[in-house]
Amino acid sequence: MPLIRLMVAISLDGFIADEAGGVDWLHPYEDVDWGFADFFSSIGTILSGRKTYDKARSFDAWPYGDKRMVVLTRRPLDDGAPDRVEAYTGDLAALIADLKRISAGDIWVLGGAEVAREIMRLGLMDRIELGIIPVLLGRGIPLFGDTGQQSLRLLSQRGLSNGILLASYATTGKQ
Repeated sequence: MPLIRLMVAISLDGFIADEAGGVDWLHPYEDVDWGFADFFSSIGTILSGRKTYDKARSFDAWPYGDKRMVVLTRRPLDDGAPDRVEAYTGDLAALIADLKRISAGDIWVLGGAEVAREIMRLGLMDRIELGIIPVLLGRGIPLFGDTGQQSLRLLSQRGLSNGILLASYATTGKQ
């Protein structure tokens, strides 16, 4: 059965973006191979929030190829939405149950933080895979917040020469 996986870069103090939503602080680390190609090849469906989708639409080319993407939104998508991208406004737990049943691979919780936190609040996240960047932002958009206490089990960790720590956790349930 496909896993619900969050893979994200995070500052050492827990932020996924600065206060304005920017990620320029990641630029010095972009040339590092984190194993993203292997991760992406295991993904059958991408689950995204509307802000993350809109940001991806602003790129010169669609960055997610022909992967299916489900965008959690209350507004309709524009007419130029890429193929295999659909909007969803219903019950998140029901959507995840459906995706686990039909996805051709794992489901990547791409973002944003609100989407990840809601899935965690529901106790539906299977894996949390972090690229912990050796940067302290001080302020910004936190990844974790009001998710309730949850236990995680370390699956793997690896330090890279530039100071990035890759850590993968399995969720073991709400406490």
